Amino acid sequence: MHGPATAGWLLVALCAGAGGYCLLRMRGVAGEARGTAGGEALMGFGMAAMAVPAVVLSPPRWAWLAYAAVFGAAALGTAVR
Repeated sequence: MHGPATAGWLLVALCAGAGGYCLLRMRGVAGEARGTAGGEALMGFGMAAMAVPAVVLSPPRWAWLAYAAVFGAAALGTAVR
């Protein structure tokens, strides 16, 4: 994320918190709701990783392809189900 580092870290904390909440919710449910909560946790942690300020961690060019592959596979898995 480009901009003030404070805003970037707040966004990382918010997304990681949402991912953690979804993991906790995943433990308490079963069936279809469990899979949904797991997908939302993956999305929250992925957004937290992408929101790390660019000053701290400047990812290599291929990292964006890795992000696209991981989230594309998750989306494809959901679409197939």
